[in-house]
Amino acid sequence: PFNFKSVHYMDGGWVTMDVLKSIRHSGSVELDRTNFSCKDINEYIHHWVNSEEDIIRDLSIGVNRKLKFNEQELLNKLAFATCQCQNKTYHFIKAKNNENRNFTFAQVSYDIFCPYKIKIVTDEPEIGLSAYIFKHLEDIEEIQKLNEVREKIEELEMKCMEVLEEEASDTEKERIRKELELVVKTRNLIETRLDAIRSQWKNFLTHFYAVLLRLAG
Repeated sequence: PFNFKSVHYMDGGWVTMDVLKSIRHSGSVELDRTNFSCKDINEYIHHWVNSEEDIIRDLSIGVNRKLKFNEQELLNKLAFATCQCQNKTYHFIKAKNNENRNFTFAQVSYDIFCPYKIKIVTDEPEIGLSAYIFKHLEDIEEIQKLNEVREKIEELEMKCMEVLEEEASDTEKERIRKELELVVKTRNLIETRLDAIRSQWKNFLTHFYAVLLRLAG
């Protein structure tokens, strides 16, 4: 049923997640009515993010209207940039593997007032606005990783301070102090990198909104 370049089903209730994940190198798939929830679509987006090859170029899915639209479930554990324009919400997401894929930039969109039709359009992040957003997404991924490391460093710092207070041996105290200095230096380096990324965001946002204004004009 998905052997054609472009496929449109008014009733896609028979399509399971396994079927959806099995589709490869398809141009356009549109499913007006399905049994998928926002959590299901989140699962598919994660599948797209982690795929080793290009799968569906453009996908449009009608969310099960018996279920409440849940944006938090839709975006769970995804790194994304977002904006709203002309009553639509746009979320931009990048694929992890760039080596064997061309379309590594995804735009997930839906109507603000009637969000039950979700479109996932993929593209090459080579030129124009998509290139700037793609770079921004790389920064978001780095921030997530740095924040995870920072949390572990802060936990280690607290443990070092607790052990230092309880330690009686001067020799052992000196060793712990040196370890603590190294931990603090590492935390400061992470903070410096985070500040540098946030500073880059200012330039990104300036360009991003300038382009949006040109498009709106």
